[in-house]
Amino acid sequence: MDIWQLRYFISVAEHLNFTEAAKELYVGQSTLSKQIADLEKELGVQLFTRNKRSVRLTTAGAVLHNEAQAILAKIDETIQKVRQTASGYDGTLKIGIMGTSEKLLIPGLVRTFHCRYPNIDVSVERYSWRLINETLNNGNIDIGFTLALGLEGVSGLQSEPVYRYPRCVVLPFDHPLANEQAIKFATLANESFLITSRSVNPAVYNDFHCLCANHGFTPKIVSQPDLVETLLLLVESGVGITVLSHHIEGFLSPKLRLVELIVEEGSGVVPDVLSVAVWKQDNPNLAIPLFIEELRIAKAASPCLVSQKLQPTHD
Repeated sequence: MDIWQLRYFISVAEHLNFTEAAKELYVGQSTLSKQIADLEKELGVQLFTRNKRSVRLTTAGAVLHNEAQAILAKIDETIQKVRQTASGYDGTLKIGIMGTSEKLLIPGLVRTFHCRYPNIDVSVERYSWRLINETLNNGNIDIGFTLALGLEGVSGLQSEPVYRYPRCVVLPFDHPLANEQAIKFATLANESFLITSRSVNPAVYNDFHCLCANHGFTPKIVSQPDLVETLLLLVESGVGITVLSHHIEGFLSPKLRLVELIVEEGSGVVPDVLSVAVWKQDNPNLAIPLFIEELRIAKAASPCLVSQKLQPTHD
C-alpha cells in the first residue's frame, strides 16, 4: 500500500464513481480500477460494493477512508514542515544578551519576529560578556548581542552593528562633578573607580585601562563586582565612580548622574562604544539571516523603539 493508492482510494470513496474519480486524478479508468483492485488484494478485504448503477463503501472501506484521510493529512503536514525547516521558516533560534541596552530593543524585535515566523521557537538568555562569547563559540546560542570590544581578533564571526553609544561617567548625585555637562577624562585621574570584574568582562576591563593610560594616569580601582547592577549600587553608595556607555541611562536610579566624557584627540581611544549582534559564519541555522533582517528593519525604525539619544549605526 502506497500513498498514491490511498489517494486513488479516497477519490473513489468521495465520488462513489470511478469515472469521476479518474477525471479528478487525470488517470485512465482502467488504471484506477487496477489500483483499487490491487489495494483490496493486498489488504485482503473488499473496499467497495459495485454494480452497473452504483458504487458503495463497505464497512471495511469506510474505516480505511477515515484512516487514509488522517494518514495523508499527516504526510502533507510533515512535507510542509520539512520544507519550512529547509527554508528557515521553522526550527529554533537561541539568543544571548548582556541584559542592558538589549532591554530596549529585544522585546519588540522578538515579538515582531514571532508574528512573522510563528513556527520558529525563540529563546533569550542573559549572559556576561565572556559567557556570550563562549556559548556562541560552542553553539549553545545562535546570536549574541554584545559589545564589539574584544571581537576584532576573533575569526569566523559575522556581526551587525546595533547602536553606538558615547562613553559617560556615572557619579553619585552629590559628587562635585555631577552637574557638569561634560567632563574631560584626564580630570578624573584622582578618583576611585569601580569596574566590572576582569574575569567576567576582560574586554571592558582592558579597554578601561587603555583609556586611562592614554590619558596619562593609572586608575585607582577600589572594587570589581561581577554585575553592572552591583556596580551602580556601589556608585550610589559613594564607594567610587564608574565609566559606562550612554545606554545605561535608562537603568539609573534618581540618585545617580550620567555625564558625558570628553576623550582627548590623539589619545588613540575610540570615543564611542559599539554594540553588535554577532553570530558564527558557519552556523547552518537558517533562522539567523531571517532574524538579522528583522533587526535591520528595527534599526531603520529605531526612534520608535529606543530613546532618541541612542543613535543607531548603519555602517
